[in-house]
Amino acid sequence: MANKVKCPVCEKRFYKEEVDFVKKGRRYYHKECVEEQAEVDEANSVINHENMIEIIKEIFDIKYPSPRILKQIKDYGKKGYTYFGIWKTLEYWFILEGNSTKKAHGGIGIVPYVYEDASIYYKKIKESKESGNQKLNKEQHKVVIGRPDKKSVFEKRKIDMKEL
Repeated sequence: MANKVKCPVCEKRFYKEEVDFVKKGRRYYHKECVEEQAEVDEANSVINHENMIEIIKEIFDIKYPSPRILKQIKDYGKKGYTYFGIWKTLEYWFILEGNSTKKAHGGIGIVPYVYEDASIYYKKIKESKESGNQKLNKEQHKVVIGRPDKKSVFEKRKIDMKEL
């Protein structure tokens, strides 16, 4: 019986004999995962840190991104978001959806919340171009981000005398 191997990209296990795979070093990848990763790497080579700063300056209409935005870009990079993905997410949210940059309060904190929606939107565009269908129905959906419930300062300071 054959051994199952694990694709490092999608982290799914598969039998080498049953699936098309690519071997890199000692690792086995799904052929589709390698192709998708190549597309992501190609997209990242187009957008680098300097380009990202220029894009943010254009979207937010500022001279230079704040330290907050620069930190967010760095943090998102550590979490696995690509410059290309961040750019497309910001483009989707602020330009295509028409949301105000004033509501962003000087940051790009919306990226983790809208990243998946932007990805789905651009995948649909890509699929429609490949199938020859130029018309794309844009689904309307709102992302509502609520503030966490915070107790007032006075509520925190109250002492329950029964507990003492």
